[in-house]
Amino acid sequence: MSEAAIRVATSDDIPSMIRLAEEHRRELSSFQPVMWREAAKASEKQAGFFTHQIAQENVIALVAQSKSELAGFAIGSLVGAPPVYSPGGLTLLIDDFAIAGGERWDGLGKRLVQELTLRAKAAGAVQAVVICPHLLSDKREFLGMEGFEIASEWWVRSL
Repeated sequence: MSEAAIRVATSDDIPSMIRLAEEHRRELSSFQPVMWREAAKASEKQAGFFTHQIAQENVIALVAQSKSELAGFAIGSLVGAPPVYSPGGLTLLIDDFAIAGGERWDGLGKRLVQELTLRAKAAGAVQAVVICPHLLSDKREFLGMEGFEIASEWWVRSL
């Protein structure tokens, strides 16, 4: 288990977050090259997106600092669920979530999710949703062990 310290992300962390996201995207593109392919100027676009995200009041962005480098990050947005679902409060939507190679989802990933959910619950969230690629089996297993259930799947094909 990583001894990384969990803390709030700052703009200084964005280059390292981009590096981790690129590593993660390379792995994901081997699973599903249509959905997870790298876009032109992906790092530049993602840097702008992360800069915007961490400045939002409804966003909880955390990093795991291990010695001199980042070992992981997770970004959760506090959003309202569509009225048809009506969970009775805000939803924590965890979309951008990456850990360094050599780290474990059930170790460092778990610590990031636990800290995100504690902060989200304090802010009024009543449920959490985590985006997880279908073939990322170790992350899927970790989420199941944490009590998450599959609510939907996205099916993709080229046209």
